[in-house]
Amino acid sequence: MSKVYFSILILAAFVLTGCASTPKNTTPGFSTYTANLSGDGSMQIIDVQDNAEAGTGNGIDVTVYSKGRGKEKTKIDGIELSGKLSKVDLIELNNDGQKQLAIYTRKEGNITNLVVYCLQNNILTKMFDSSSEFGIKIDSMGVIARIKIGKPQSRPQPNSPNCLNEWQTWVWAGDKFVKE
Repeated sequence: MSKVYFSILILAAFVLTGCASTPKNTTPGFSTYTANLSGDGSMQIIDVQDNAEAGTGNGIDVTVYSKGRGKEKTKIDGIELSGKLSKVDLIELNNDGQKQLAIYTRKEGNITNLVVYCLQNNILTKMFDSSSEFGIKIDSMGVIARIKIGKPQSRPQPNSPNCLNEWQTWVWAGDKFVKE
């Protein structure tokens, strides 16, 4: 089987099993996701609005709802973030069935910020928050999730066109992220 077909097969498996989530709303600046953020097996609805993209102001509004009957939903909690929305990921830190909300934003210049929230007792609780102008990525393919923060090389190589990429790695240690 070629690598392209294998990659498509793996991506399809992620989408079908709920490991990847795509927004369900196509309104500019507004996306809706569903995931089990509570860990109780029920699905929550996550509405994300990039106010600058939607033309309604600045910042990002995130609201989590529980599903009711039909199209009914009840607000659980909400947060406001600064910056421009770059990406939203629903990740699982320790394979317990409970998803966490990872929100990437862009700030002035070329700075990316990543904030990870979990839903605890119906409150969105910040678990991780970091910024870097050299990149941030989440590696959740292993048993334990890792967040990698790009840092400039402490000893750049002579004549190197790119002074990047020493990665500072943070791992989930059961109740918090710790530097690896």
